[in-house]
Amino acid sequence: MSMQPTPQRYVSPDTSPRRPRIILVGLIVLCGLFVYGYNVRLSELDQVQGKIVAMRAKVEVGKQKQAGLQVEFDDVGSDAYVEDMARDVLDYVRPGDNPVIMVKTTPVAPEAAIPGDEQDSPTPNLQPAAPVWQQWVDFFATDALHLR
Repeated sequence: MSMQPTPQRYVSPDTSPRRPRIILVGLIVLCGLFVYGYNVRLSELDQVQGKIVAMRAKVEVGKQKQAGLQVEFDDVGSDAYVEDMARDVLDYVRPGDNPVIMVKTTPVAPEAAIPGDEQDSPTPNLQPAAPVWQQWVDFFATDALHLR
């Protein structure tokens, strides 16, 4: 048995070392793309978590506002609130109440004298209105006198 020489393939010296380098560079680029994509996803996650925190804060503010409005709604439905609003805003009175209407009076100046007009006109008695507190005292003092 004779051994025959096995034919050997011709390998060029340039192609053999290039192939592993190209694969290595491709793997490095691929890893870089994965890292970049991961970082992009992390930044998106941070933004979404920030929005979640902001929305939770808005929800809490809304809940507090809702609680305040619910208390106000309960107060509005009460008889005392309706009576207060009728008296204060709508100026309603209950039977038996004495309504008081304060009228502010201001003195009216006499007309300016026209030169050549020599008519004697009576001058009205111009007295300033009493202060409001004095009007109230007079009202209650006279009311108390009438009740006796």
